[in-house]
Amino acid sequence: MGVFKALSGAIRGTAANQWKEYFYCDGFRDGMLMRRAYRAAGTRSVNKGDADIITDGSVIAVADGEAAIAVRNGKVIDVCTEPGEHLFQSGDAPSIFSGAGVGSFARAVGRSFAYGGDPPPVVHRIYYVNTKEIVCNFFQTERPIPFRVRADYADIDLDCGLECSGAFSFRIVDPEKAYKRLTASVGGWRSQALLGQIKTEMASVLQTAAGRISEIGVYPSTLPEMVPALEGYVRDEMNARIGELRGIEIVAVGFSSVSLTKEDGALVTQLERATLWRTPEVARLFFPDGVVPEAEKPRERDVVGPDGKWLCTCGNLTVDKFCRECGRSRPADWICACGKRNTANFCTECGKKRPF
Repeated sequence: MGVFKALSGAIRGTAANQWKEYFYCDGFRDGMLMRRAYRAAGTRSVNKGDADIITDGSVIAVADGEAAIAVRNGKVIDVCTEPGEHLFQSGDAPSIFSGAGVGSFARAVGRSFAYGGDPPPVVHRIYYVNTKEIVCNFFQTERPIPFRVRADYADIDLDCGLECSGAFSFRIVDPEKAYKRLTASVGGWRSQALLGQIKTEMASVLQTAAGRISEIGVYPSTLPEMVPALEGYVRDEMNARIGELRGIEIVAVGFSSVSLTKEDGALVTQLERATLWRTPEVARLFFPDGVVPEAEKPRERDVVGPDGKWLCTCGNLTVDKFCRECGRSRPADWICACGKRNTANFCTECGKKRPF
């Protein structure tokens, strides 16, 4: 009885898999980059063939902005990137509707019979890949990027922090490589799974770019002029990293803001103003008596100010006991709000207690 049941199942299963199928993608939604395709079947369809076996001669429809990948037992056997209809051919499921003879049908029945009436261990899959440009992927630096400000005219040489924000767009240019490297036989794959990695690598590229700009000696006020060159550098460097590795191309990068942190920007501005006020003639333009108030004077290095902050020789402004950048200990000298420089616990001019 088992032999007859296996033979009956083999004949019925092979006959059901003779129908040709039609595959198409109805679009990519919610950041979808890849999705598995299923055969199109209406309510009047009699196609009851195995879902994991695609008949030879079946049609794969590819639209503009997408690609189709045919997979056999996990191995890519064909990639369709040109818009239009493409015929599927694997040799595993010949169809009499595609010109295969009775002999091919009999051999297919024999293979199925050898497995007890079940289909042979072959799994066919069709995956559609979104090759359109994915836009409006926003980014911003999670923490300031190290940036050295050098300005000879103001005697400034400080380690500051640079903040960047903007957006970039990307697209898949090598569907087969993206499938093999990133997805590997999943039901669907969205851009959110990739954006975290891209943004992390972009932050690394930005640090390198900031170091190169620092070597040039760009003033903070001229940073906006460097944005086009920065955008081009980040795009090219990212493509060199992820293009060959994952088959993805960064199409465009745009920065909405490139600037020093608020604290560092204020410090640089104060130092620049102090340079102008060193000349009595310029000081009189800002202050009637030509005397610069203590609050407007630049912060001295290695001395604690009235607010408890001190500027280390490395350029780091901190309130801590030790500098976080170089480990230098907090100086004993401090300046009172009245302007008196002290080393004791109380100001010798006004009696105010030191701020630390």
